[in-house]
Amino acid sequence: MASRLNAIHKDAEATKEALSHQLLEFQSSAQENHNVIHAQLSSAVTPTFSQRVEMAQRRIVHTVLDADANRALLERQDAAERDRERRRREARSLKRRRKD
Repeated sequence: MASRLNAIHKDAEATKEALSHQLLEFQSSAQENHNVIHAQLSSAVTPTFSQRVEMAQRRIVHTVLDADANRALLERQDAAERDRERRRREARSLKRRRKD
């Protein structure tokens, strides 16, 4: 009975060691896979130099177009304000003439 118990104990230790070895291999493989996936995602997400240049150029063009649009809007608003002021002056001038 003692020899059988000893054999079972040795078998259990061998199984434990084999499982421990498999677990280490699995962890190593999982880490390698993680590193590969991380590298692939990084290269997919990080733009190349030429892509960054193109994005910067697009931003510059949009900034210039937005500035032009804002300038045109301000010019129209200024023109409208000058027109309103001219009409007010004309109205005041007409009122004074009528009073006289």
